Amino acid sequence: MDFNSSLFYLCLFAVAISGLLLALPTTRRRWNDLAMAFKTVPCGCLTALLVPSLLSLTPWIFFHTIAGGVFTFLLTIAAAIGVIFLLVKLFRKIFKVEQTYHSGAFVCLFILLTLVLFPASCVLDFLRPPLTGQDAFRKGPWINFNLPEEPNGTRITFQQRSTHAFLAEYDYRFILKRGKEQKTYYLFPNCGGRTAINLYRLSDGRLLYEDKDGRYLIDTDNLTVSRIAIGLVYAPIPENQPFNGCGTVEQESDETPITMEFHTELAGTQRVPATRLPEELYENRQFYGCLAWGDRDGRPNGFSRTEKFVFANSSW
Repeated sequence: MDFNSSLFYLCLFAVAISGLLLALPTTRRRWNDLAMAFKTVPCGCLTALLVPSLLSLTPWIFFHTIAGGVFTFLLTIAAAIGVIFLLVKLFRKIFKVEQTYHSGAFVCLFILLTLVLFPASCVLDFLRPPLTGQDAFRKGPWINFNLPEEPNGTRITFQQRSTHAFLAEYDYRFILKRGKEQKTYYLFPNCGGRTAINLYRLSDGRLLYEDKDGRYLIDTDNLTVSRIAIGLVYAPIPENQPFNGCGTVEQESDETPITMEFHTELAGTQRVPATRLPEELYENRQFYGCLAWGDRDGRPNGFSRTEKFVFANSSW
């Protein structure tokens, strides 16, 4: 759930105070307007915090629109009032209270708590010690996205994991498996937000991976993944080695081989023989499917044959 944790704990603290008022005999016997308000309104405040947090789990088209925002606000207020009203009825029944209540004390206390709790949560957030470098860059678990099995029996699994505590930064890798043979290839780290991934089928059977950061060629016959650079030059990625980037592509003359430079974390800088992908092969590629994460743009979750996505800010 997406809510301010400091505000949540402050609301829980206010609810605990209400519980103390009910637990202590001296305060439990007080049932005037203000006393009842102190015993019920904090639970309404907590409800008002939790309702939008639960609604944030709904699809983007519902929650993140003007109509959705208005509906959320009205539902939040209605839920808070409903909880307060039900608690008043419950306490009157349990403690056999005959007194009737006016709404003024409840409304004033609700507004007062709102004016106090929000600034207090901001102060707590400001005073909270920042994450250490080690905590901020602690990597999360790998999440699997399986592609349909290839005609030659190769199984392809795309994996991602978060690499920062709160920034949208991710590691990507492919696992290719056929029979007992399995190979792992790390892709270029995503340092600028999660993205959808388009997959294409080339006429020679290979798969082409394309997202906002670059392109890769997946050869399921040879169980290799290659990085495609500018000019449709591609080179196989070193197996099972996280790399920091793809360096320059060099060719001294038309007669000399093309090479591509990789900067890997384990082996340092490596220069790998490269090949140029025929332009007609690339231009005649057929859309195969997409990988996405069911996020704010109405994208599917996992692999889908839906319409491909357009990357306006491509880096290649």
